[in-house]
Amino acid sequence: MIEICGLVIAEGNADCPECYYGNYSYATFEGGFNLISYEWEFQDLEGYCTSVKDTVEMFGRNPVFIMDKSEGFSDYFFECE
Repeated sequence: MIEICGLVIAEGNADCPECYYGNYSYATFEGGFNLISYEWEFQDLEGYCTSVKDTVEMFGRNPVFIMDKSEGFSDYFFECE
């Protein structure tokens, strides 16, 4: 488990026909690390400095945090110190 603390510089949704819901939501941290979710839609994170602590998983060839509904936002996001 690792923790990323930084500025969210981009967020959005992407089509993913092979994904269960047909798309995913993403938030990109300064430096390029991504947080994705097939179930949550990330909104209003851009420009916010946040800390995320999770296990790194692979999304294609890229390391990411994958967040699902079993992980609530309050369990996931912390304000950077």
